[in-house]
Amino acid sequence: MNDLDGRVLIVTGGTRGIGRATALAAVGRGARVICCARDIMRGGAEVEAAAAAIGGSRCLITAQADVSQEQDVVRLFNLARSQFGQVDIAINNAGTSAAELLVSHSLAEWDRVVATNVTGCLLVARELVRAARAARRPGVIVSIGSIAQEGTANNASYAATKGALLGMTQGLAREYGGDSIRANLVVAGYVDTELARGLNPRTRAFYLEYAPARRAGTVDEIAGLALFLASDRSRHVNGHALLATGGLMQCPA
Repeated sequence: MNDLDGRVLIVTGGTRGIGRATALAAVGRGARVICCARDIMRGGAEVEAAAAAIGGSRCLITAQADVSQEQDVVRLFNLARSQFGQVDIAINNAGTSAAELLVSHSLAEWDRVVATNVTGCLLVARELVRAARAARRPGVIVSIGSIAQEGTANNASYAATKGALLGMTQGLAREYGGDSIRANLVVAGYVDTELARGLNPRTRAFYLEYAPARRAGTVDEIAGLALFLASDRSRHVNGHALLATGGLMQCPA
């Protein structure tokens, strides 16, 4: 499948988990990819080697970038244009969490989670819109959300930020649909990632027991949905939240 042939993607949080799976799947489907991470020493060389093993003329480059910092995001898009001439698609995957009760939640931790999960997505989306409009090309923004948007205990800041992505996605779709720029959201359920493995045992047991699928999702499954929304196969899908939860519609109280 080469439905992303010649497209240029930026994938944030792209050296591990869902981001890594998305970046490598995109390379396999003909894309040129720049994936970023706050610390590319954690998996940067490995994901580049994995992409090189796919072969062909495809390409993946890793770059250090903190998406909560405006200058880093601008520099990331400038790098993509200097290396590949354009930017077509942005996958907003970078995320962080602070698993603690609200009464113990410091303002500093709240600011840290919001900076990455909301401000980072806004900055990336803004640069994608600017790039697409300047080049008069279609553009796509796909954000990775979470079922935590429905509310979850012991992680109020994470839930709040993932809920914010839904409004941001629908707002972007309304603002820029006329410019052939689409924005969609993948609402992931319990997925076997490093972040999910850090959840408390009660929460993990809930997901596995009550999800109709009776299993965790895989990073490859979420990556496949993200790239479906990124491709022309979903050209008439805009402002949509695609549930990828194994049938689970609520979080534990």
